[in-house]
Amino acid sequence: MSEKTLKRCAAAPVALFVALCVAPGAAFAADPAPQAAGPMTPTQALDLAMKHSPSLRAAVIEAKRAKLTVTAEDERYLPTLTAGLDYTHTSSPRVTGDAVQVSSGDAVSGSVGVAQQFPWGTSIAAQLGLSGSVSKFVQPGLPAPITLGPSYGMDLNLTVTQPILRGNGRIQWESALRQARIAERAARSAEEEEASAVARNVLSAYWELWYAQEAARIQEQALTTAKRRLADAQTQVEAGARAKFDVLPLRTQVASIEEALVTAKATVATKRVALARLIGGSVGAQGVDVAPAAPAELASVPEIEDVAATAVAKSYSLVGLRAAVDQARVGADVAAERARVRLDAGAWLTVSGLGNKAVDDALAQFGGFEAVSGGVSLTLELPTDRTTVESEAATARLAVDAARAKLQDAEEQLAQSAAELVTTLDSARARVAFAQETAALAHETLLGQQDRFASGAGTATELVIAEQDEREATLRVARARVDVEAARLSLAHLTGGLLGEVETGR
Repeated sequence: MSEKTLKRCAAAPVALFVALCVAPGAAFAADPAPQAAGPMTPTQALDLAMKHSPSLRAAVIEAKRAKLTVTAEDERYLPTLTAGLDYTHTSSPRVTGDAVQVSSGDAVSGSVGVAQQFPWGTSIAAQLGLSGSVSKFVQPGLPAPITLGPSYGMDLNLTVTQPILRGNGRIQWESALRQARIAERAARSAEEEEASAVARNVLSAYWELWYAQEAARIQEQALTTAKRRLADAQTQVEAGARAKFDVLPLRTQVASIEEALVTAKATVATKRVALARLIGGSVGAQGVDVAPAAPAELASVPEIEDVAATAVAKSYSLVGLRAAVDQARVGADVAAERARVRLDAGAWLTVSGLGNKAVDDALAQFGGFEAVSGGVSLTLELPTDRTTVESEAATARLAVDAARAKLQDAEEQLAQSAAELVTTLDSARARVAFAQETAALAHETLLGQQDRFASGAGTATELVIAEQDEREATLRVARARVDVEAARLSLAHLTGGLLGEVETGR
């Protein structure tokens, strides 16, 4: 496959992946996209797999949920508005001399307020209240109730609370936002990892089907050739030009190839099922075929040190573990903050106004600050036993150490896996070269045996062996090419470069 063809086959998936992230609902249709007529290309397989993959759809949804969580936490410290309206009617009987009279009252009050909690700990609240009341008061010794009011009141209450020790700063108040941002970063990475895994899996399945089809094609060609040669040999036997014994190896060869062809066709059917599942097709589909073009040859094998360093720096699998370390650090910071003594400073201020039978009097008194009250306070909270909070803080610190140790272990395992994949890739690439050389020699040997058999100098057994050697060498070339591609895909996925590689071609 040429480099230009590879680029054309590889350009679509990442663009599709970006579209999935932006509009997952539109990208993931309920029914899989229809397959194009004829053999499938890598681009078509990737396109169908990206649209179908339930695991990728789940990763996209999780990333969207994480983003919404960040949005919710980011808006947590907006002002809160309150409002209230009350009406009260009271009646109270009272004995006055020889009679019983009833005192009554009616009151209406309303209030509006705003409260603001800041992410550094300070909280402020303000409330404005308006009221009006009228009452009839029964006084013993008086023949009739005394009417009071209507009276009108206005009050403004301001309160401020500022933590001095525990809760002073952003550690406690923004811990949920920090955790949400860490989770969002991990979810985005998991989304990209899943897209990369889908690309790796579908391309690996694609090339496995290609090899299975190639093996079946080679066996079919060999069977056609073997049957033709057997027919020619039988004609020669009937003409007396060849002994009957010369036909037996050829008949054995036909039977052997037919047996191998049955196995090859079964493998093709199995690999079709695997690819059909990944692209959203029916597992019983028989029309899934791939293009005959072979995988591209690998120009060079990267250095182990470079690959290991890239894997540790960019691997998707480490993003989640690094997020776990960051989450543990947030937990440790919060636990240490909770272990501090609570000491809060507070202040309050009230401005009041009251008018009897005239609203203007209440407004004048309120506006002239004639009735002002205020105060300051300190609140200390000191537990009698600090064992619990200190234990929680120590546990949180140990959680950070454990998360770091897990990250270090994963980094070492990842570097090992990268080195093993480079070794596997190098070995498979060398096998391609040796298998091609073996196939070329086997082909030359077969040509010689064909000439010898045609001239009568060679035997049918020698010809059958030469044909089998060439067939096996050709299959080894195809198998080695697929092994190279599988190792290359796994290495690109491990180092976090498969999506970018698919976008730009290689």
